[in-house]
Amino acid sequence: EKSKSDLNAGEGGNGEEADALGSGCVKSTAYNIVTQVSLRIITFLLNAFILHRVDREVLGLINLRLTLLADTIIFLSREAFRLACQGHSSSSHRKDWISVLNLIWLSVPVSLLCSAIFSWIWINLLSPPSQNLIDQYPSSVILVSAGVVIQMVAESPSLVAQVFQFIRLRVILEFLFMAVKLFVLVYAVIFAPKNVVQVWAYGYLASSLLYTCLFYICFALVLKFSPKTRSNANCSHNSDMPFTSIQDLLPRRDEKSGSFTIHAKYREVAVSFLRQGVMKQLLTEGERYLMTF
Repeated sequence: EKSKSDLNAGEGGNGEEADALGSGCVKSTAYNIVTQVSLRIITFLLNAFILHRVDREVLGLINLRLTLLADTIIFLSREAFRLACQGHSSSSHRKDWISVLNLIWLSVPVSLLCSAIFSWIWINLLSPPSQNLIDQYPSSVILVSAGVVIQMVAESPSLVAQVFQFIRLRVILEFLFMAVKLFVLVYAVIFAPKNVVQVWAYGYLASSLLYTCLFYICFALVLKFSPKTRSNANCSHNSDMPFTSIQDLLPRRDEKSGSFTIHAKYREVAVSFLRQGVMKQLLTEGERYLMTF
């Protein structure tokens, strides 16, 4: 009878976790739809305003070439790690998270490498823009690449937010990231029409800094004022986070071996996703690459 009751309790716990995960997926989808629709509307209105005030070459340089640079670095640096790690169980203990977070932190050095390679390609191998934009172009490429690297620093709290269903937080921060870029572009068009590209690139860097800093600030507040995370660092319920401070989200050595361990299974999954994703990226963004090169 005892084993049967334990089994029923286990099944009940798994059912509750599955229900919570399903509910979180529905909420995440709904919030993403609302966010995407809102961004589309805002982007359409702002582009309609910008098109009447800025040269089309400037807008093409921003919306095509520089945005494609950022998307390419982000895809190669982040997507495979994110897809591999986002299925990690929220009921895992603190020690199980070390290797997972160490893996997601690999997106930072990968983004540094990709930024260096693609920045050189964008500056030296692609056809240069017109004479009035040539002075702004190299610095803008570097600023955008630096902004992407800064975004990768936020991947650790972003993964935790995904696993523990901090849906509104992720949606709000991603919305702010996009909104800041758009409004900086409007500001550049109105007040700095001769340096639109460079001002937009600074706006991209600023929005990346804001996005990353707010992620860590929010989690620092959550960990500080949550009684569950303070009282139980090895909790197993999916509503509790097995972290006691913001330092737990940084790369760490394994408590037993003393080395920086990486989750072997998720690493293999990440490599597999990267192989499949390269072809997907070429198929979905092929037109933009053809127009750029």
